[in-house]
Amino acid sequence: MPKEMDAFTQGIRIGGLRNRGDIKIMVCYVLKSIGCAASKTSVNDLLLFDQMANYYEVNNALSELTAAGHVIMTHGEDDDYYEISDSGRMIADNLYTELPLTLRQTAVQLALKTAAKEQKKKCLKTEIRKHGDGNGRDVVMRLLHNDDEIFNLTFYCADSLQATAICERFENNPDQVYLTIIDALTKDIDSSDV
Repeated sequence: MPKEMDAFTQGIRIGGLRNRGDIKIMVCYVLKSIGCAASKTSVNDLLLFDQMANYYEVNNALSELTAAGHVIMTHGEDDDYYEISDSGRMIADNLYTELPLTLRQTAVQLALKTAAKEQKKKCLKTEIRKHGDGNGRDVVMRLLHNDDEIFNLTFYCADSLQATAICERFENNPDQVYLTIIDALTKDIDSSDV
């Protein structure tokens, strides 16, 4: 017997999640697959990818699951973060077969990418600050190892669009930025200079 479509379905592809219960199961399944706290933005990006569900229903599911104790929410500096609880893990383990196989497979692949992204975010800190009275912005880029700061660079940009682009490039490949700067600063240094 087909499930009743009770979710707001705007923007959901054919074969996507149209039942609120299925969306909650998917949220639990995704958080369990990620295996670490994930930002609200990451969860939304993951479930909105390929139009699996819509924004309103995903956020409604997060709120209801949090209220029921299946998901634990913490307020972060830049976003809210969600982690699966033991009861949410049981929901994912017992009910995930209710979801279409293709969506489960896509969710696992995306969850692995999201987990790697969340781990990377713990090591990176970027901030955009207003510079003076004009449109200028300072981009502060920091790279951390455990709690130690190993890299801190402030870069001036002409406007917020440029600043946002620089932040995104740093966040996508911080190692390359760091190694390029180290290479430029240490090139042609021999032991007699030290």
